Amino acid sequence: MTNPYSDSQSQADLNEELRRSMARKTRRSFLIGGAATAATIAAYEWLSHAKQIDMLESPLRRAEQFNAAVSRALFREKPLAPTYPIGRSTELRLNGIIGLDPHMILDSWRLQVVGLAHPEKYKQYIEDVDLWDYRSTDSPQDAPLPPEQPDSKLKPGTRVDVDQTNDQSIPKAPSSDTTRTPGIVLSLQDLRTLPFTEQVTQFKCVEGWSQITSFAGACFADFLKAYPPQLNPDGTLPAYVNMETADGAYSASHDIATLLHPQTLLCYQMNGKPLNSDHGAPLRLAMPIKYGYKQIKQIAKITYTNQRPVDFWETQGYDWYAGL
Repeated sequence: MTNPYSDSQSQADLNEELRRSMARKTRRSFLIGGAATAATIAAYEWLSHAKQIDMLESPLRRAEQFNAAVSRALFREKPLAPTYPIGRSTELRLNGIIGLDPHMILDSWRLQVVGLAHPEKYKQYIEDVDLWDYRSTDSPQDAPLPPEQPDSKLKPGTRVDVDQTNDQSIPKAPSSDTTRTPGIVLSLQDLRTLPFTEQVTQFKCVEGWSQITSFAGACFADFLKAYPPQLNPDGTLPAYVNMETADGAYSASHDIATLLHPQTLLCYQMNGKPLNSDHGAPLRLAMPIKYGYKQIKQIAKITYTNQRPVDFWETQGYDWYAGL
């Protein structure tokens, strides 16, 4: 005869075993959760009190540097970014205005280049590029310059003697040779004599958005060939290049391999039109292998150097390498 209570007894045993199992798992979960919470708090406290390197906690900065080293080892700045048909090009949205002078009188703009091999041999040589006067309609004392001739104010075929000219748009040399920064000052027309390159690539912002846009100008590699830097004693190129806006408020630097990438442009056109002030007229950097904050706008000075410069955004905690 079947026991009428056996099934209910078995069910009770199962329920009890289930209750005990859940109790064990609940206690374990609380212990693991508590330990994880304590570890998270401890890690946060450790990071928040860690020594900072350029506005970023040292463990995070070292992680960025490690990622950059791995990226360099794997790709060595050689892969090409995808290109697209011109029909997919769009107007690039405005982002980043630090260092830009929307009122700059473009006829007064020149590109200062420092660190050249024998800069005095160039017709655009001056003894101190830092004294070049970038004029602005926002400044009461600055009146618009006359329309640019083949190259007004500083003709490529004429060597400038800054001590003898009375032209207020030409910088005057300082009194001490030790404080001078010799170099050349190039007009946009000088850059237009370099081979013209146009590419339709994707601009990527570190904020998470991207756009396909047409950029055009001169490859930096062609610029370097036309205006080569002073070589190191072993015959190698300087390791870095620094770029600054006219007021020095914004800067971006790169290793020489990045700038010699075939898609790195000194850009003076977007979507078939000259750059406007929002996008860094008259000259900006365009490079699809880096985030947008490395693509400095309204470039006024280029310096070849062996010491790695510190970027504007690097001082705010961003990654210097910024590779894609």
